[in-house]
Parts: sequence; C-alpha cells; structure tokens
Amino acid sequence: MHDRDSVSEPGEVRFVGDWAVMTWGFRRAAGAGGQLVRGCDLFEFRDGLIVRKDSYRKTTP
Repeated sequence: MHDRDSVSEPGEVRFVGDWAVMTWGFRRAAGAGGQLVRGCDLFEFRDGLIVRKDSYRKTTP
C-alpha cells in the first residue's frame, strides 16, 4: 500500500439532500517529504443507504 506510513488529517462532512461530501487529508512520512495530500469523497444515498461513492485526490507536480 502506497499510503502505509501516512498520518490522517481531519476534514469536514457536509450533507445536501441525498448527497454528502467528506473532505480528508493525510501527511506522508518524512521520507516522502512530509507532503500533505488532500482529497474528498462524494456519497449518494437512497433509502438511508450509500448507493454511490466516488473519491478524488488532489495531485501535485
């Protein structure tokens, strides 16, 4: 796993109707430069259950 030595950073969760957005981040190990990687997950709900989840990670050069 490429994120094994990382530390999670807290994010936020926002709900709008049947959708939710959760932001997140993690800081890579010092050997990887300690870079903060950010991303978000998008959730769609139907009848109280998750029917779709998409994840996005911000890329940097």
